[in-house]
Amino acid sequence: ARESTTKYDEVMNTQRETFYAMRDTLLEPDTDLRHKLIADTQDVVMAELAEALPKDGKHSAAEVSNALAEISKKLHLKLQWSETRAPKKGELADAVMDQVRNGLEVALRSFDASKLKVDELYRQSLLGLCDDLWGQHIEEMNRMKDSVQWVSVAEQDPEVVYKMRAFEAFDGLLDEIQRRSVVENVPQIVVGAPVLATERKLSMAA
Repeated sequence: ARESTTKYDEVMNTQRETFYAMRDTLLEPDTDLRHKLIADTQDVVMAELAEALPKDGKHSAAEVSNALAEISKKLHLKLQWSETRAPKKGELADAVMDQVRNGLEVALRSFDASKLKVDELYRQSLLGLCDDLWGQHIEEMNRMKDSVQWVSVAEQDPEVVYKMRAFEAFDGLLDEIQRRSVVENVPQIVVGAPVLATERKLSMAA
C-alpha cells in the first residue's frame, strides 16, 4: 500500500511541477501575453466551431454563419462567413483565425492609448484562474485516488487506472484554463475598447 501511495504521489508531483512551470512563465516579464491571448482565443473559437458544425465535414454557408454568430455573441468578436457558398477545406479556419487576430489587435490598441495596463490586468486574471482551477484539480485527484481502489474488484490495476485518469484530468485542467481565460477576458477587452476610445476623444475635445 505504501508503494502504491508513493506512485500516486509521483503522478501528482509530476503534474504539480508541470503546472507551476506554466504558472511561472506567466510571471515572467518577457512572456508575450498578447500572443498567448490571441492564440488561445483562436484555439477556443476553432474548438467551439468544430463542436457546433456537423461532424461529417460537410458544412453549408448557413450552418457556418449560424455557428459563428453564436460564438460572436459569446465573445463579442465579429466573426462571420460572408460567402454564400460553403467554405473549402482550410478556408474557414484561415478566415476565422484572421478575424480573431484582427479583432483583438484593434481592441488592444485602444488599451495602449489609455492608461490601463491591459497586459497586467490579463496576467492577474490568468493567475487567479490558474490557482482556482488547480485547487479544484487537487481535490479531484484526491477523490480519484480513493475511488480507483475499487477497480481491483474488476481485476484492473488501480495504479494503471489512476495514471490514465490522472492524465485525462490534467489534460482537461489545461483545456479548462485556456477556455475560461478566453471566455472571461476576451469579452471585457473587446467591449472595453470602444469605451476607452470614446473617453479619449471626449478628453481631447474638452
